[in-house]
Amino acid sequence: MKSEGVTELLLLSCPSKVIDYPALALPALTGFLKKRNVSVLQKDLNIEVKMLFLKKENLDYLFHIGIPYFVRVNMTNEAEHQKLMQFYNILKKVNTESSFNELQELIELCQSRKYGFLKEKRKANLMNTIFDISKCFDFFISYICLYYDEIEKNGLFPFFTQYIRNTTEEILEENPKIIGFSIITTQNTFSIWYSQFLKKNSKYKGWILFGGAHPTKYKEQFLYDNPHIDFIITGEGEMSLYQLVTMLRKGEKNFSEIPRLIYRNELEIKKNTNSKFLTDCYKTDFPCYDGLPLDLYLSPIFPIISSSNCPWKKCKFCAHKTSFREDYNERDPEDVVNEMEYMYQKYGTRLFHFADETISAEHGARIGEMISERKLPFFWMSFGRLDDEFNEDNLKKWYQGGARIVEWGLESGSEKILNGMNKGIHIKKAQEIMHIAGTLGIKNKLLTWHNYPKEELDDLIKTINFVEKNVKSGFSATMLTLKQKLVLQVGSELYEETFYKKENRDDFYKVWLPGSIYSINAKYYCKYSADEEKKMLIELYLKDMIKYCNEKDIFIASNENISFDLILTQLKEG
Repeated sequence: MKSEGVTELLLLSCPSKVIDYPALALPALTGFLKKRNVSVLQKDLNIEVKMLFLKKENLDYLFHIGIPYFVRVNMTNEAEHQKLMQFYNILKKVNTESSFNELQELIELCQSRKYGFLKEKRKANLMNTIFDISKCFDFFISYICLYYDEIEKNGLFPFFTQYIRNTTEEILEENPKIIGFSIITTQNTFSIWYSQFLKKNSKYKGWILFGGAHPTKYKEQFLYDNPHIDFIITGEGEMSLYQLVTMLRKGEKNFSEIPRLIYRNELEIKKNTNSKFLTDCYKTDFPCYDGLPLDLYLSPIFPIISSSNCPWKKCKFCAHKTSFREDYNERDPEDVVNEMEYMYQKYGTRLFHFADETISAEHGARIGEMISERKLPFFWMSFGRLDDEFNEDNLKKWYQGGARIVEWGLESGSEKILNGMNKGIHIKKAQEIMHIAGTLGIKNKLLTWHNYPKEELDDLIKTINFVEKNVKSGFSATMLTLKQKLVLQVGSELYEETFYKKENRDDFYKVWLPGSIYSINAKYYCKYSADEEKKMLIELYLKDMIKYCNEKDIFIASNENISFDLILTQLKEG
């Protein structure tokens, strides 16, 4: 990480995120700003830190020293102790049945883009273990941040403390005018800790900026609680960030003119009004991955965005619509395919993950049609809603244009519960889409969960029957998400109705506000829940699904390894 001349901005992505491919936020900002002659660098601390921990000698350290240390520290905290023991038992199983050395070998094969070993069931299962370990780091790295001073003092986790020292020295040598942190919820703890470390421990003299979904939700609170943070940019902040860099370049501080900016004005915290982010700003400003260690990610997949927000935005349980507060906008399909072709030519990738909240039937069909016309060798995956507009004609265009995996948000197999959620879809149409897409060759994946208010045992059985029927008839792949309960999340309509309008209080025995201002989930006890019966039923369902998948050699994907479905598609189709 070394620039020529003055570095105006350094963008950081911190743990904890996935390890299979890079997140889009930093490359999107970098591409936008570089086109406007901003001197910007980007660094993915997440992939660097996680790959550091996944080295065989460091996994061995975690197993014998690191996790046992935190187990002792958390002996009286039952919930934290349980999480740590789950992590420990994953490593124990590897140490007993395989080796940390074999895990590292598989990681290196993925980084070399040699995936033939995935055809071996045992090694494919070990890859899933690697993703399970990566998921455990979501909470484990937070411990290291919270106990960092004690860890450093006592010489614990020497490989991590050395990494922090080296990285900090590198940043100070670069001396950027602004260090920007792009964060989602799972990155919050590390990002706040490291930004404070830079300001207090290393005496960094520049500006600290936070942006992304999490600061967008909490806004001024970030500045009130973190005096070392100078700025927050909310929502889609490309243009606001460019204006801020330009203003500081000129030595000016008239921050009140920059939309979406939250900043300090002597003893006050000021919040500027939003301005709509124009879709034209996306055009030809393709993401730039230069400077990121692309050889460390486990797949060659690149994320891409073809639309902003969700065209429906009415699901009562969903809080995503509060993350950026933008209208639904679709990019020109030609511009989307131009970006894919640009990435193919520059980076050699043929695999893409559309990170849109959802892609509408016709928008996906237009993109697929254009890919087909250009004869581009792409495979892609996306999220989707089981809307009435899907039919054989547009789904065929999806498939012919490279669509191979669609993760559909079914949520429940009960019409009653779907209506209660205001989901806007219907079971009969969902089944029709499963049949058409599956017959064409698209791998359908059904996202489901349980415990929405008024869900009874019969409703859960309907969900299980719908998923089982489609998996065992070959129309859907397996996702084991049904074990997840409703998340009563800050910003959702259901949350607002429950706590402030009191409309849903009869659906809950008891509800609690989130435990802290930065917690996004409320706790609750549902009426009609039949908790023990549901738990038993779900356990039987999961056991049956896992057994069936093992017998049929069906790959089970999760949020951590979702991209590997595309890798398997490429292995199969070439």
